[in-house]
Amino acid sequence: MPQTSSDSTTRISRSVAPPPVRDPDDESPAGCRALFSSAPARGGGRIPEDLLARLSRHRDAEVSVLRITALVTGISLLLHLVSSYTTRSTAASGGGGDDPVVVAAFAILVGCALLQLMACFSARAFVYRLAMAVGGGTYLLMLVVDVTLFFSRGESRLGPVHLGDYCAIPAVMVAAAIGPPLGLILAVAMTAVAAITNNHASSPVSQLLSVGHGLIVPLPFFIAFTMGLSAARRLDARISRAHREILCEIRSRELRETEARFLAHIHDTVLTLLRAVASGGIPPDKDLILSHLTPSEVPTPDTWIPVADAVRMVREVVADAAPGTRIIVTGKPAPSGVGPPGQVVTAFCGAVGEAALNSIRHARTDDRRCVISWTGRGEITGFRVQFTDGGIGFDPASVPENRAGVRVSITGRVAATPGCSVDVRSRPGSGTRVTLSWRRPADAGNREDAALPSLYRLTGMYITHSPWFALAAVTVLTGVSLVDEDCTHGLAWGIGIAALAASVFAVTSGTTERLGRRPTAVVVASVVLMIVAGALTGTMSTDAWPAGWWMYATQVSLPLLAIRCRAVVALVTTFVCAALVRVLVLVGVDVQGADTGILMFAATTITGALVPLLVRRATAGFPVAVEATRIRSAGLSRVTTRTSFLGESCGWVGDLVRAVLDDARPETDRRRDAKLLELRLRDAIRSPLLDRPRMNRAVWEARARGVRVVLLDERSESSALRGVSGGNPDPASVALTGVRSAAAGIIDAAVDGQVTVRLLPEGRTNLATVVSEVRGEVHYATFDHEGRAATRHMRSDD
Repeated sequence: MPQTSSDSTTRISRSVAPPPVRDPDDESPAGCRALFSSAPARGGGRIPEDLLARLSRHRDAEVSVLRITALVTGISLLLHLVSSYTTRSTAASGGGGDDPVVVAAFAILVGCALLQLMACFSARAFVYRLAMAVGGGTYLLMLVVDVTLFFSRGESRLGPVHLGDYCAIPAVMVAAAIGPPLGLILAVAMTAVAAITNNHASSPVSQLLSVGHGLIVPLPFFIAFTMGLSAARRLDARISRAHREILCEIRSRELRETEARFLAHIHDTVLTLLRAVASGGIPPDKDLILSHLTPSEVPTPDTWIPVADAVRMVREVVADAAPGTRIIVTGKPAPSGVGPPGQVVTAFCGAVGEAALNSIRHARTDDRRCVISWTGRGEITGFRVQFTDGGIGFDPASVPENRAGVRVSITGRVAATPGCSVDVRSRPGSGTRVTLSWRRPADAGNREDAALPSLYRLTGMYITHSPWFALAAVTVLTGVSLVDEDCTHGLAWGIGIAALAASVFAVTSGTTERLGRRPTAVVVASVVLMIVAGALTGTMSTDAWPAGWWMYATQVSLPLLAIRCRAVVALVTTFVCAALVRVLVLVGVDVQGADTGILMFAATTITGALVPLLVRRATAGFPVAVEATRIRSAGLSRVTTRTSFLGESCGWVGDLVRAVLDDARPETDRRRDAKLLELRLRDAIRSPLLDRPRMNRAVWEARARGVRVVLLDERSESSALRGVSGGNPDPASVALTGVRSAAAGIIDAAVDGQVTVRLLPEGRTNLATVVSEVRGEVHYATFDHEGRAATRHMRSDD
């Protein structure tokens, strides 16, 4: 640095940095605007709107639950319809078995059930909701007609269809189609109306018990599907947020990696060709340079290269750059198999080639060695290239920031490549060693994936399998038995009610998905005892509600047992109870038809068995669907990020090349400006925060006058300002604008000598310095973080 003269002529002045000025290039011709325009924004940008919209429509969990709902409702409705139709058509009380209205009603309901099953082939939530809306709406319309005819005429031709027997299934469809809570409210209302109509209850107490009975049976299914749908929607929202965060990280990383590859590509091709044009080595042909400015020319990370090919490529690069280098390969590379990624090999070749060229230019030795090694067999887990020379060495800390060879082509491109690291070691008199290493990243499958809640939480078992629900069920069924005029309320009745309570409280005990062996045994024994005791209470009719309360009670205990992952036990118990009733009939107990009723209720038990089975089946594929969505979104984000950045960047450099190497310009001007363009691009690479139109114009014109201009940006790598755009700028950003404006003015005023503009790293006392040296006089300006400038004018003997 120049020393202050002893005559103390140093002058210090302080001033406020000039305010940001309007870019004069706004009125410049298009060619000038292209020549001095800033490089495309780095490290910023947003996720594409179409990708954000896709994330907001993420419905994997909801579709899984809707598919379960469609399967369960479709299958169970078919079972109930088949059971009801065959039973009612053969029973004397059914009547109307040949009535075309009844046949048509059954056919329509079968079509609604099949519609749910066909919807399961879709992956869109809308299709499921539409199918359930059609199925549930059709049933609701038939129910309204049935109720209207019943209350207006005293009977309905739809009576033999017994819509109330399976009202819960269409009610679940309606609840799923509309969604909670309105869907659940409408489902409960449908069930209550159907129960009153179906059971022909006369007194208010009977009607209340009829509604309670009608709700107790389907309530576990209502809650299971409603809770599952709500949980799925919350999970979808959480997954969308997580995917959005992942994509932001992927986009940021992809921008950094793509930028590093692009800058290295520009350094190795465009800058080299521009230098050759300026020196007269090649014709000033813009097409030659433009041929390297397509996104396809920039290396991409999409390929894996066998080790043998990777070794060969590195050897060829070293041999071309530094002939005579001893190349040592540790081991025999496999000619095929999974090796390092293509972007790793490309980065290594570029970096080791630059290291070899630097050795040829500066090391002053013929002692050079390159060692290539790798780890792993079959699938390579690591790859390493080490280049050393015995030359004069250098101090890495003393390398000027305006030297892009080490900063961009060696350390920058390798460090920005996933899994790669670079180590440059040297000191004066001790040679240089450059080590490039790559290790395969850890398996991404170890990442914690989003998953649906447990079956116990997902299906609302903590509500339906609780003591409160058990108490409600026992209360309702006890009330039904009390209003049954044919029931003898004696010892058998007391034993039956006690057995009912034991079975319901046992099946709702515990918090595990699968009911334990002991409570399962209690449920089975209690149900069997309840059937025997109930049959001895004297209630005989199985058609007129509330007769046969003990038969209806099996619709509570056994489906709950099936939901608790004891489906086989529940179904076997159903058939045992039916057989037991048949035995009682044979020994003289008058309970004819109860066995058929119990078998009809097996459809509800089968429905309960389907819930955990289908939940497990559907949710087993849910993590795969989530991962597939993540991979598709991540791939799309990478492609759009890479394509957008490379397209803008290649187009920007291409515009500069066309403006400088325009065929209409004289060849001497093209060769002269080729050198200026090379320096211009180097400035854009190494000093992004100084790459502004006002600065670019001032630097270009000063260099054309013979002024040596050096731009040093030590702030861009540490500054959080990088990539900030729009909104109210950070105060430091305003200060930087003032620094650039003041520096451009100083550069404009220089007619010879050197001007050095340096942006200091984060954490320094000052923001920037501008040093102008002209014929022994030095003007040293420092800028603080408020944009205020302090200028020293010094004379030097140097």
